[in-house]
Order: sequence, then structure tokens, then C-alpha cells
Amino acid sequence: MTGGRGACTPPGPVPPVVVLTDRSMCAPRSVVEVVAAAVSGGARAVILREKDLPAHERSALARELSAILHSAGGVLIVASDPTIEADGVHLSAADPFPSPRPPIVGRSCHGISEARAAGAEGCDYLTLSPIF
Repeated sequence: MTGGRGACTPPGPVPPVVVLTDRSMCAPRSVVEVVAAAVSGGARAVILREKDLPAHERSALARELSAILHSAGGVLIVASDPTIEADGVHLSAADPFPSPRPPIVGRSCHGISEARAAGAEGCDYLTLSPIF
């Protein structure tokens, strides 16, 4: 979903394909290696999940991934934590809308009413799950 950007303008449109990190699925490679390979293959947006990492480790990982993405003109979005420096935040269905508003805001939705609410609150995009 696009068009709800409000006063902030993201560093470009949200790319149509977004990579979500999950270090448990990367082994034996690291998240950094997998994201670098994805960017090399054309990916331009990554959502950093890894919510179980301590804040300082997650922030350090965000800095590494931002460097990889920004060198290719991509964007890093951090799941559920607008305090970590990134191009945007991806909110769960229950997360409050952040203030101040990050340049890119997305939300996970689980039905049409949540999708409509995400559009009304000004989200730039949404994800739908589960679908099947």
C-alpha cells in the first residue's frame, strides 16, 4: 500500500521485493553475508527482524546492513523498533504508530480491517500473513 507518506518523504519508493532477515535460516552464513548476496542479486529493501537480539547488537547489525544497502541505493527497515537508526520501521499489527514518523512506515496485517487501518494511519506499505 502506498500513498500515505504524510510530511516525510522516504529515500525513494519502497521496492516491490523486500527481504526479511532470519538468522536461524542463514546458517552456515551470517545475516550480513546473506543480505550482501541478496543486494548483489538485485534486492533493494531489507527488513531487519532479529527481535531477540539485545538492542546494542541489533543496532550494530543495522549499521552493517545499512552500509550494504545504501551503497546500492537500497533501504533498511527495522521491525518494531523506531529507535534504531534505519530508513524506516515495520510495525506489528499491535505496535503503536511512531512519533516522530520515520521516513518509511510499514505494518503487518492479518485481514482487511487491519489493512484499511494501516492505510488510514498513513503506512507506506503493508504485508499480509498468513495468506494460505
